[in-house]
Amino acid sequence: TTGSTTTGTTGATGSTTGTTGTTGTTGSTTTGTTGATGSTTGTTGTTGTTGTTGTTGTTTTGATGTTTGTTGTTGTTGTTGTTGTTGTTGTTGTSGTTGSTTTTGGAMTGSTGNTTTITTDSLYRYITGNGIPGHVTGAFPNPNNPNSISAQSYNWRCFKSPSAAGSYTAGGLGKKAGTARNSVPFDPYANEWYQNNPATGWQYEPKGGGVNLGIDSSNAHVQPNGAYHYHGLPMGLLNLLSYTTQMAIVGWAADGFPIYGPYCYSVANNSSSGLRQMTSSFRLKSGTRSGGPGGVYDGTFEQDWEYVAGLGDLDQANGRTGVTPEFPGSTYYYVLTNAYPYIPRYMRGTPDRSFGY
Repeated sequence: TTGSTTTGTTGATGSTTGTTGTTGTTGSTTTGTTGATGSTTGTTGTTGTTGTTGTTGTTTTGATGTTTGTTGTTGTTGTTGTTGTTGTTGTTGTSGTTGSTTTTGGAMTGSTGNTTTITTDSLYRYITGNGIPGHVTGAFPNPNNPNSISAQSYNWRCFKSPSAAGSYTAGGLGKKAGTARNSVPFDPYANEWYQNNPATGWQYEPKGGGVNLGIDSSNAHVQPNGAYHYHGLPMGLLNLLSYTTQMAIVGWAADGFPIYGPYCYSVANNSSSGLRQMTSSFRLKSGTRSGGPGGVYDGTFEQDWEYVAGLGDLDQANGRTGVTPEFPGSTYYYVLTNAYPYIPRYMRGTPDRSFGY
């Protein structure tokens, strides 16, 4: 607020003329007495004393009045209001655990070190990541697997809207069935052969017991290049998905169809039919092996198994067609099972070359 200015009162004008001094008293003149006539002239009388001149009066000039009154004090400028404190930006809500919902089949990074992302365009689904599982693993290296887990550089690609091909495409060594949502590949085969010789035609099944590959509780182990990969049910991942209480989408196959855990709707096209564990349509061959290692078919080798249509819930590729939480209008999907083949050994659609096809 601007301060009010008070004009000082003009001082009173001093008296201009000092008091006129009093005129001195005129001295009295005394005429001397004429002396007696002398013989000639009498004595001249004494001249009277001249009167004292009066004191000149003192002229006092009155004090000049103060012309300008004291300038009023300028009012204190009002304090500028303090600018309000900028509101604290609200804390970003904690992201829910990735993969706790099954609406997208998106990336699951887990708790440690994983960098997976899953994106799509009009044609493809892209899964990129470092292959670090993001769940608890076994100890690597271990006595039966001398390799340590290390980050990879995966760039998987598959069709966003796949369709069934005219025939099944067989997998094989070096061909990945698909990838989990943490970018870890599903690899059903092992490069292990009877007498260490592929020419024998007898390939050890990773979970058949014929060779100890140092597999952990997630049915996985590590390649010499540090790549962690699944040979069976990825239990560390499945447990994060509460897989026994919902149809849990675990990953994407090389042809783009989804991969689910072992519990699916009892009736393929009825989402209200409850869950049960799916069974494959493979069984051990009867009798004994001809040539090679000999002995009964006991599951030690890939060649010990055969597919029987309709034996279980699933087809030759360990899949079926039905509704799922993510595809309520129905889709073909693969199922990971607790028994052979564990992971699909065939593709129903057209697999992408990024998976080794």
